[in-house]
Amino acid sequence: MNIVIGADIGGSHISAGLIDLSGRCLLNNSFLKRKVDATASKQEIISSWASVILELVDAAPEKITHIGLALPGPMDYENGIILIKDQKKFRSLYRVNVKDELRGAMNKFGLTIHIENDALCFLKGELFHKLIEQDQNALGLTLGTGLGSTTCINGEFTDANLWCQPFRSGIMEDYLSTQWFITKYHTMTGKYIRGVKELLEQDQDAGLVASIFEEFGDNLCNVISLMCGRNKFDHIFLGGNISNAFYLFSHRLTSLKVEVHRASLGEKSAILGAAASFNSLLKSQSA
Repeated sequence: MNIVIGADIGGSHISAGLIDLSGRCLLNNSFLKRKVDATASKQEIISSWASVILELVDAAPEKITHIGLALPGPMDYENGIILIKDQKKFRSLYRVNVKDELRGAMNKFGLTIHIENDALCFLKGELFHKLIEQDQNALGLTLGTGLGSTTCINGEFTDANLWCQPFRSGIMEDYLSTQWFITKYHTMTGKYIRGVKELLEQDQDAGLVASIFEEFGDNLCNVISLMCGRNKFDHIFLGGNISNAFYLFSHRLTSLKVEVHRASLGEKSAILGAAASFNSLLKSQSA
């Protein structure tokens, strides 16, 4: 087996596991998820991440030499330097070299650490797991607090940056994120909800909830149609918390001439994708 660690780091958590690159899967009972205070000090955040990774290093059936991390941007991914400064998360890590800090916190300076965008890792993980050939073009959308987007065209993964693209009277993220649901529900009822999960719990307004998700589905269909007009995609993958309600808006996507998948791995997609970058490297080393 070629075992590496994959980790997905968000604004409130770190999820990680041991990835068997030969089997393209997460090892049984190796998945860990811990809360992290993204507003804490640099030392607290790095220590939280390091403790999870060290737990997996100790549990691995073979020596761990490679760690893949999925992190949100903006970031200098090649050098591992966080450039987030105008958001509520990770302000204490602005211009911090995550690779160096993690190696130091774990006292394991020989580890190879590779970092990529979390939305990119989501799509890479889904393709890697499903054994989809890289000559098939794909678009990955993560639907949650914000809109993440990645394309794979001719085997090349690229951050599509759709969140800030003009759409209707605003940008795409205005219509494909949690805030859209909050605003829409308030406009229609005068009441406030905290997010999509709370919206789904509004049993007394079942018809209203259904109509809101149908409108969301139409927004999503229009965005996907725009993207398909720019490139020929063979697959569309939807992830993020909003995709958990796929059954409420999937019927609005039937006019699309492309296969739309809800992420099969859920939150584990980015973990697998973060590790998948080492697949070709370790294969060449063992050849």
